[in-house]
Amino acid sequence: MNRSALVLLCGAVAGHLGAQWPVTDVRGKASLRVLVRKPDGKPAHHYELRLLGYSGIHLTRIGRPAASVQKSTEGYEFANLPAGRYVVVATAPGFARSLSEAVTLKGKTGEELELVFRLVEGGRMTGRVVDVKGEPIADVVVTTARAESEDPLARAWASLIAPRTSEVTVKTGKDGRFAMDRLAPGTYQLRFEHPEYLKVVQNGVKVENRNVHDAGTVKLSPGAPVSGTVLCDGKPVVGAAVSVYGINPAMRHFTALTGRSGKFAIPQCLGPGTYQIYAHRLPVQSPFDYLEEINETTRQFEIKAIQPYRVGLNLPK
Repeated sequence: MNRSALVLLCGAVAGHLGAQWPVTDVRGKASLRVLVRKPDGKPAHHYELRLLGYSGIHLTRIGRPAASVQKSTEGYEFANLPAGRYVVVATAPGFARSLSEAVTLKGKTGEELELVFRLVEGGRMTGRVVDVKGEPIADVVVTTARAESEDPLARAWASLIAPRTSEVTVKTGKDGRFAMDRLAPGTYQLRFEHPEYLKVVQNGVKVENRNVHDAGTVKLSPGAPVSGTVLCDGKPVVGAAVSVYGINPAMRHFTALTGRSGKFAIPQCLGPGTYQIYAHRLPVQSPFDYLEEINETTRQFEIKAIQPYRVGLNLPK
């Protein structure tokens, strides 16, 4: 195995393990010229470019301002770049936000790389959100994300590729309807969230260029609101962090901060299941205090019915 192949292999493995190699804003010696084309292949004249570092998992800002290009047929050149992996984001009126493929620069003197990619009009997505009675729900947050495979190996490989789909967030209107425009073609995950209802996730939603995808009618079920109070020696604790996570079914953390009276409310209602909740002070004074506070306040509880659940937590002195 030659050195170049070994470097690429090591990079892929490190990226899979979660390592981040953000490109710092150090002046280098390489340059990247970006040529943006319309769908018909003609040069685009009005667009904005942003250069991002790409670690293999994360897109990171590198301190370079966005470049606004007007009436240029020769594209735009990002100069004095250090070695690293980059992704270019292009936005233009009437087109979907577009991400280029990841490119690698070695940072050598005189190194020049040309990147050409085409803008697309994108697709449109519509839908309607209702409750279990069929009544429309307003202010549901609808978010797009890159679709996730059920195969762990496929998810690992997908994490090594810069996302090419559009990240868009909208809210439903009073009629429960939503619409998203200028979505880059691809396969999406749709997330529906509202504080009073259980989160719903749709996978495998396909968007095609110049087409309208109807997500249909999405039903949200009510959840149980979780709230309570954090005290220390009988007095309310202000600014403490309270976290809840699911054991069965497993789910991600939800975190809330206590107010002046030590009260908190978890921002997402929970469905039937078994959960754990704990609290700790902010800012964290030391790892030992942090672990002690979590150990002292951790409680397990079960939600069987959709009704408010209140809990009191007591931090050690």
